[in-house]
Amino acid sequence: MNVFIKEFKDHIKSLIIWCTAISVFIFLGLLKFDGFQGNQETFQDLLDSLPQAIKSAFGIGVLDMTKMPGYYSIMFIYFLIIVLIHASMLGSQLLSKEEIEKTSEFLLSKPISRNGIISSKLLAGLSVIVILNIYITIATVVIVNLFNNGTSISKEIMLLNILMFLLQILFMLLGTAISAIAKNAKITGNVSIAIILATYFLSVIIDLDRRLDFLIYLTPFKYFDPKLIFIGRSFDSIFFIIIFAMISIFLGMTYYFYNKKDILR
Repeated sequence: MNVFIKEFKDHIKSLIIWCTAISVFIFLGLLKFDGFQGNQETFQDLLDSLPQAIKSAFGIGVLDMTKMPGYYSIMFIYFLIIVLIHASMLGSQLLSKEEIEKTSEFLLSKPISRNGIISSKLLAGLSVIVILNIYITIATVVIVNLFNNGTSISKEIMLLNILMFLLQILFMLLGTAISAIAKNAKITGNVSIAIILATYFLSVIIDLDRRLDFLIYLTPFKYFDPKLIFIGRSFDSIFFIIIFAMISIFLGMTYYFYNKKDILR
């Protein structure tokens, strides 16, 4: 069977589960926002009473949290963590699955080169991310409009999801690069998730101490701040350069190390 078709079919079930779980997350998150609408003053007083450290950790302060743009900009960060974990796990599984299941010999016996295997698997992974991202965009716009009583933010949501798509590709390739390098295929997913969480907490630490702003280049959570979109500001082009450079590096590492790797050991 074609490697792309088989790989894509193998991820359909998990894709459905992730789509369902993310939909529930979005709905429950915005359901809380709906509950705040009847108690805006009380909610604002609560936010004002929070220590600055907590505000920084949750990204509170730039926009009005009692309005949909402010609330969604905070919610988006945790939404982003979820999809990046999915992307990194997907990337890790694409190349490590045969090693874990001890079916590498069967795959390599097929009339297809290792580069062909990698390309087919990456195309399958990219297809999964595209479908997930399209679904997320539609679901988010629909659910947000269901709860939003103010100005529509559908255009901002679509723009945020395009930027999120770039980061999903980046972390999928991070997962494949780690999988191609690691000798123990079972740890690749955990390493990818650890990197995501570490970079997120680094972004929180930077918010707590502005003297650490020089570290923003080390955490993708600082590349695209959703609050900037809602206040009409643009992003620094250096972040796009960094993302495409890292995508190229991880892609090259994936091909190079997978071709060198002894996966039949």
